[in-house]
Amino acid sequence: MFCVRKDGWVRYTKSQTGAAAYRATTSMPTAGDSLTDLKAQDVMRTDVPSVRPETPSSKVLAIFADERSPVVVVTDEKGRYEGFLSERNVLRHPADYENTQAEDVIPQHANPTMSPEDSLVDVARAINDTNARGVAVVEEEDNLMRVQGVIVREDVIKAAGDRELGDAPVSQHMTEDVKTADADDSVAKAISRMKREGFSHLPIVDDGRLVGIVTIHDIIRRVIAPLKGHDQQGWKSGERSKPMAVPLEGIMTEGVITLPRGSTYEEAADLIHGEEIGSVVITKEGEFPYGIITRRDMLSPITLYGGEAPDVVIHFSSKDTSREGYESTEAPGEIRSFLGRYQSRLEPAIIQIHAKKHKDRNRRRDMWHIRLNLTSDMGKFYAVGEGWGMAHATRLAVDRLERRVRRAKEEQLETPSREWLQDQLYY
Repeated sequence: MFCVRKDGWVRYTKSQTGAAAYRATTSMPTAGDSLTDLKAQDVMRTDVPSVRPETPSSKVLAIFADERSPVVVVTDEKGRYEGFLSERNVLRHPADYENTQAEDVIPQHANPTMSPEDSLVDVARAINDTNARGVAVVEEEDNLMRVQGVIVREDVIKAAGDRELGDAPVSQHMTEDVKTADADDSVAKAISRMKREGFSHLPIVDDGRLVGIVTIHDIIRRVIAPLKGHDQQGWKSGERSKPMAVPLEGIMTEGVITLPRGSTYEEAADLIHGEEIGSVVITKEGEFPYGIITRRDMLSPITLYGGEAPDVVIHFSSKDTSREGYESTEAPGEIRSFLGRYQSRLEPAIIQIHAKKHKDRNRRRDMWHIRLNLTSDMGKFYAVGEGWGMAHATRLAVDRLERRVRRAKEEQLETPSREWLQDQLYY
């Protein structure tokens, strides 16, 4: 996590989790004591299934299906902790499931660990900084690191919803400019939009009425996984020989869980935790999608609790490179240049950077996909960029982000404020 001040000066620190952070030296009053007093051991879940490193990936997938656990822990024959897996980690691996083992699919850069005494706020920061499904709580016993429990995103969100953040309007953290698709749109079209616009949850509408939702996980589980020889469970309709042409109606989840405008953070947290879902659609006038709030949206404000508060917090996450690898390029300079132009208008703000590498089959070169998400008092903005190298891709993403921020700034200048309108009543 990076932290930036108006004068551009930062101090580098490192937390117990191993997640790097830049923190500004200015201090801010804490938002409350209850949330900051919680420890990892107070929230962790201990009933998590475990497997050996040599367990076939197909068997790991069966455990996810049978036990409905968000993660599976990997330990060796002595009980030494090796890592943890989400279902998505297994499904996204390029090899088939029979010829890979659990140890082959453990993510390298998204497997943070915490101690039982670490604060819940530090847990939230570790998850956010690595874009991980959660953290493993470990402790040394008999010269071995043994897992004590696991904390996933919704556990942290639920704890925050039961405390200081509970009464906050959900509108403060949701994305208002919600993107939707038609039920007869193809899977290929949905993937293209998600990749181009940088989101992973797509509500499906019919004549303005919400009829379903498709997530990137749905596409991986119901479209990509069958292409690698896994069973085709989850298909509802469409030609299996042309899976990318299948209409979204064939893979979408119906009976979407929603909340009306005016709902609170606590209500959204209860649904995400209790129903084990990744997002909640916010509706108005019956079933018309007004906004959407994801687990990541709800996790971000928790990272600002306690300690020092910078003007801007920047989270970086990637499964393909480390924070140090990102910093060794010119990419951070693109972010600093953007902040130099707009920071006074945006602060306080959170910028989330996610980097993904993929090869261009024709040029056999590594192309980078950079996704930027900006949350500030001006609103929520996102942009993506693809280019040869992280700096190039970041520059393209920053250019698109700047255009959207500039457009919002112009609209604010053109729209009279509530205070201005009230003042005119006296003239």
